[in-house]
Amino acid sequence: MGTSTRIPGPRADAGPWRAAHRRLRDWQRAVANTTDGTADDTAAGDAAASEAAGAAAAAYLDALAAHLRADPGAFGLEAALRAAGVRLAVVLPRFVHEQHEQHGRLVAGTATPVSPPPTPTAEAGAREALQAFVDRVAGDGALVVDSAIRRAATRAGAHALERLRAGLDPAGEPPAAGQSPEQAAFCAAYALFFADAVHRFLATLMAERGPAGPVGERIAARGVALVPSPCAATGGDPSPAALGERAAALVDVAVRRVLGLSPDTERAA
Repeated sequence: MGTSTRIPGPRADAGPWRAAHRRLRDWQRAVANTTDGTADDTAAGDAAASEAAGAAAAAYLDALAAHLRADPGAFGLEAALRAAGVRLAVVLPRFVHEQHEQHGRLVAGTATPVSPPPTPTAEAGAREALQAFVDRVAGDGALVVDSAIRRAATRAGAHALERLRAGLDPAGEPPAAGQSPEQAAFCAAYALFFADAVHRFLATLMAERGPAGPVGERIAARGVALVPSPCAATGGDPSPAALGERAAALVDVAVRRVLGLSPDTERAA
């Protein structure tokens, strides 16, 4: 069974949704205008399209927040995202830790050895682990919100693997000062999950009105910046258990921030 109601689809003439749809059309027109003219015209067109994408992303986030303030239970989105976030806080620490060990790496706080590229067997094992992670976080619901959460869990898990490998590879992206590859991968995936779930949900509305890829990317990027990081205050303990505990305490704050709701209930900032 799903964790949410089937999305009714906000009417195109309904309040802030109408403004959001109009902003999306503005971006689509701006993109169409970048294909003609001189190089200078193209550069100006690209800048206009980028600005329009940001405006459309903000408009859709504003519309969603306004809708949820008027009807907190709308779409089942807030409740479903909070429940999945709690499951994420339980499952993600172990997933990242096990993948860290699976590749023969040392635990957080020690030197990182160089290892050969993953073998086909290792890659298959990582895919199986990712699928199990997604199933545990997303559940088996088949409704629109459930689908958005499943896609977000898939992207977050894959992002954790990418960040882990990059942090372990001397030529890759190093963790921030004081972080281990494991910790960095965990917190990057945690933030991405909530942001991408909102992106995927809003994408179902935008898809009916034509291409919207960069607008969705802007929505996700805005959300990532809003999610509180479990890595910011762990009491000096970077263990999976400590990160998971902190992540669970931040779920309510993360959900309300990415949905644009009032912060007055933030009990665990």
